[in-house]
Amino acid sequence: MLLEGESFSQDLLNSISKCNKSFVACSAFIKSKALDTLLAGIQDIEIIIVARWQKQDLISGASDLEAYQLCKERGWKFGISQNFHGKVYLVDQSSIFLGSANLTQKGLNIGSLSNIEFGTTISASRADLDKIEQFLETEVVWLDEYQFKLLKEDIDSTERYSNPISELHWPDNIQNKLLRSVSYLWVHDLVFNAPQVLLCLNLDETSQLHDFDLLSLDIDALTAGSLRSGFKRTRLYLWVISQLRQNQEMNFGAFSQALHNALLDDPTPYRKEVKEFIATLFAWLELLSDEFEVTQHRKTSSVRLKI
Repeated sequence: MLLEGESFSQDLLNSISKCNKSFVACSAFIKSKALDTLLAGIQDIEIIIVARWQKQDLISGASDLEAYQLCKERGWKFGISQNFHGKVYLVDQSSIFLGSANLTQKGLNIGSLSNIEFGTTISASRADLDKIEQFLETEVVWLDEYQFKLLKEDIDSTERYSNPISELHWPDNIQNKLLRSVSYLWVHDLVFNAPQVLLCLNLDETSQLHDFDLLSLDIDALTAGSLRSGFKRTRLYLWVISQLRQNQEMNFGAFSQALHNALLDDPTPYRKEVKEFIATLFAWLELLSDEFEVTQHRKTSSVRLKI
């Protein structure tokens, strides 16, 4: 059943009040006040919280640093997955709440102002639990005090109005600590258009709008350099790096097979569609010629890391 705003939040709160084993919340944006309200009075169960925590999220106030501090005080596990855009709440390994509601007061309709959100609840199957477990094990960086200190110092030293929000990113010394190898992907993690198509952007095209949002592009600064920077912040880029570190060099067919196996969507796209995605991917790897060497053979192409 599709639930709207307050009904979704109330069902989630009721389910959490009966929780006696574990609770997992994965949300792109998380605010400490909402987290405190959602889990008020909950004790002696395992609690796992995952936020996106891109730098722009914290600078803009979409998320806050206090969420980690709250988790630390109460012995809850807190992790970061920078390319996560979903909102998933798992109660006692049995009920899954899915929807558009972030773990914020507006998102969960627990403040004076609320967003219009929709969601639903389903019984967790073994396959569902496996996917969530795989995500937590392979794509989340579990934050510790040292990492949190680095992030907080960088946020505190950032002049909030010196650059557009979309251009604010973690410096390399922090970003390298927040990266995990990516083993699995969703279709929405993929780039749908080759770079040259986006340089002649048409936002009336759904696929180009998807890429524009995925790469966090700025319409006033649309260049090959901004495309490269945007692509390097995607999960797809990290997945390619992971594949090439394991296999050194891969041809078109090997990449197609690997992507087909990596996609979590049900149903998985047809192999013809996967090949189209890989053809687009190769165009992006050619754009990043400082990192990838793309070689055209008589019947196929192959890619290897230069470094």
